[in-house]
Amino acid sequence: MAPDVKAGVKADIKVFVVVDDSAVARKVFTEQLSKQKGIVVVGTAPDPYVAQDKIVKFKPDVIWR
Repeated sequence: MAPDVKAGVKADIKVFVVVDDSAVARKVFTEQLSKQKGIVVVGTAPDPYVAQDKIVKFKPDVIWR
């Protein structure tokens, strides 16, 4: 699913950062992705059970695993 584009203006890409049990890995990925223009990290999760609820809530365009 692509981000909404209205009147020639590109929307930010919403990224849900990995489902990874390593808090350090989630932090590093989040920091690096957040530095990129046009990318907004909307959430992270330590396991697939937590991720499922957050993905439904935040409706990301990309899930980084």
